[in-house]
Amino acid sequence: MKNLALITGIPRSGTTLVTKLLNEIPDVVALNEPMEVKQLAGKSNDEIFSWIDARVEEYRSGLISDGKVMTKFVGQRFVDNSFDDSLNARGLRPSQAVRGLIHVDKKLTENFLLAMKHNGAFAAVLRQLASRYTCFAIIRNPLSVLLSWQTVDIPVNRGRLPVAEAIDGDLREHLNRISDRLVRQIHIINWFFERFRKFVDVNQVLRYEDLVKDAGESLAKIAPAARWIHQPLQSQNSSARYSKELVPQIVERLQSAGGSYLHFYSMQEIEALGNSMVSYPEQDDI
Repeated sequence: MKNLALITGIPRSGTTLVTKLLNEIPDVVALNEPMEVKQLAGKSNDEIFSWIDARVEEYRSGLISDGKVMTKFVGQRFVDNSFDDSLNARGLRPSQAVRGLIHVDKKLTENFLLAMKHNGAFAAVLRQLASRYTCFAIIRNPLSVLLSWQTVDIPVNRGRLPVAEAIDGDLREHLNRISDRLVRQIHIINWFFERFRKFVDVNQVLRYEDLVKDAGESLAKIAPAARWIHQPLQSQNSSARYSKELVPQIVERLQSAGGSYLHFYSMQEIEALGNSMVSYPEQDDI
């Protein structure tokens, strides 16, 4: 399908940042988890395609007619990070994002690029999606992802991925058999990387670290005009919110577990990030 990009990615890898940056490009609208994706569970390939095609037509029509579309947002705005700075009763950062209609105040042509981001759901049906649509995956150093998961009040903090589990029964059953929370989290990380390795063209897998380094220019693979974004970005891989005490334990677990994340990040990269986090002052988090 032309003028459509489907984006998946590991939670806390920068996918929300990607949607915000894409929305700053003329004739592009990037939606953050607009669909009720649990409805993909149990659908055949043709049913998946028909269901997504219908949603795409609905969103495109709404944007052209009155600029209104379903998405997740914070304060009627697309943001680069949806988590509150304050901690809840569990000592975790809650998400401020809500799903609803937002007005996109942007002039659009009939051929505008529509991008839609769903992390777990799109990953769960990625084999099917990649056979019909242009798909991109956002990744980030697994050490920083795992450290981030310990700080936010979302299911991956508990080592669960409910939407993806509803669609992928094998994933649900495997996680059910793991009692250790960190081991479940590492399995989820590897599940994402394995699917990206199998089903996404390597040139359409975008590293968070490259996105930060080139000030958003990497997104030109999704929307060519992104090469002119040039928005200075600061890496959050060494956030002050991340526990230094957990770094050696997580690095050791990643070393022993192995897996498809090593297809994208060498153990040397993971260890180097860990060493920098325990050796130097932390950066502020977004």
